[in-house]
Amino acid sequence: MLLRASAELALKLGSVRGDEEDKFQLFSIKTLPAEPGKPLVPADASAWLACRVISRQDIDGYYVLLVRVLEQKDFGKPPLIWQKGILFGLKSL
Repeated sequence: MLLRASAELALKLGSVRGDEEDKFQLFSIKTLPAEPGKPLVPADASAWLACRVISRQDIDGYYVLLVRVLEQKDFGKPPLIWQKGILFGLKSL
């Protein structure tokens, strides 16, 4: 059920520009308690990363970023991968 709901949310999020809409508000995304100076983190997130951009390159309208991870937190939930329109859940070996 979570995989299906996550896939539906991913499609919705991809349909709206974040610089034009507040996606958390628009799609009623539940978040972990807010921390001052930190971005909102979805309640069902697998992990959270705070990064500093080292460099970026525009390739065919997409930005490829090289970043340095400054902070991270693993919430112990399996990550999800989006490939060719399908969302897959990863499992430990």
